[in-house]
Amino acid sequence: MRTFNKAGLLAVAAYLAGAPGAHGADFLKGLEAYVSGAPAVAQRHWQVLAEQGEPRAQTYLGVAYLEGAGVAPDAVAAAEWLRKAALRDHAEAQALLGSLYRVGEGVAQDFGLALEWLSQAHAAGDPFAAYQLARMHEAGEGVTPDLPRAAALYREAAMQGLALAQARLGEMHFRGQGVERSNAEAVRWVRSAEANGPGDPDPEFILGRMYLFGSALPDTYPEAVKWHRHAAQVDAAEAWYVVGLLHEMGHGVAEDPAEAARWYLRAADGGHASAQARLGRLHYLGQGVDQDDAEALRWLRKAQSAAHPEALFVLGTMYYETRGVDKDYGAALEVLRLAAGQGHAGAAHNLGVMHERGTGLPGADREGAYVWFNVSAALGNANGRHARDALAARLDTESLALAQQRSSRCLASNFVDCER
Repeated sequence: MRTFNKAGLLAVAAYLAGAPGAHGADFLKGLEAYVSGAPAVAQRHWQVLAEQGEPRAQTYLGVAYLEGAGVAPDAVAAAEWLRKAALRDHAEAQALLGSLYRVGEGVAQDFGLALEWLSQAHAAGDPFAAYQLARMHEAGEGVTPDLPRAAALYREAAMQGLALAQARLGEMHFRGQGVERSNAEAVRWVRSAEANGPGDPDPEFILGRMYLFGSALPDTYPEAVKWHRHAAQVDAAEAWYVVGLLHEMGHGVAEDPAEAARWYLRAADGGHASAQARLGRLHYLGQGVDQDDAEALRWLRKAQSAAHPEALFVLGTMYYETRGVDKDYGAALEVLRLAAGQGHAGAAHNLGVMHERGTGLPGADREGAYVWFNVSAALGNANGRHARDALAARLDTESLALAQQRSSRCLASNFVDCER
């Protein structure tokens, strides 16, 4: 199984955590937007719920600010949203906020407040809070150093599947710190961590993201598959779509695009636009189904009628590549602009490429290319960022200034006023 982008995992976990009615639908919309390459759109869904006082949405928005997922990274804003959720007794938010106080990220470092928030989350059974408290007892941060207590807390979190705690407990067994030295126990726990963890080389980078984004929830996704199969009796198309998405992403089940395609087909036949877009994409790529441009176009055009950004993006790519359609760069530009206008980072990047090359335009528009690369970068796309920076190095001072002015206008208009 692969670890998908962690903000996307957060949205899945949110939706499957029992969010009722309209809230659940909005969480799923956020997930759809993120896995389709539109983190800014996902963030806007969470923003609405967060401003309504929904504590999980406030937590996820806080993590989005920590990660820079759809928004500019802002640890101060992250701390404020997490504080709102923590004051509503949301345990994960309390754990994350305590972690921020522990290291001084977005807030002034304060071991006393860290202990206060982490202890509240720990009392609610949060494994990441246990892990952070263990770190404090191990290092003597605001408390007297206590390796046995640290080991006990690591074990508590490790037993709940938290990879960070499993790795640390394994190391403590290897060194005999606070526990009996045991190579067998060390290997067992480190292997558990390797199996559960996303492999981030810096476990403190973006505090607590492994917990919120999957590694502390090893049973969430298998239960999600079962839950949605059951829910299909009530809301078939949406439930079938989510089961397909979980199979495509490889969460809780083995990654299996063929199985994903079967679930998407059931949902797509029921008129589910996101399923139609994902199924069209699978046919375009030949993943889990035969590569078939005609079938891809059939499903993508169904989703296009709902202005689905992923469908628009793939359609634009097919027009650009002349895949299953006559060459029509004008059509490619049109649908890519519609997708980018909804916050699709890949579409914005491809628009940048077309402007730089002058494809479908009277001539090359390097300033326009800079604008669209910058939009892509602002939406979290690394390719867009690299292309923007490389192009900036080739522009003269005047052209770069004009490009940056157009970029500011484009971003301020929410990607509407981006052309000359």
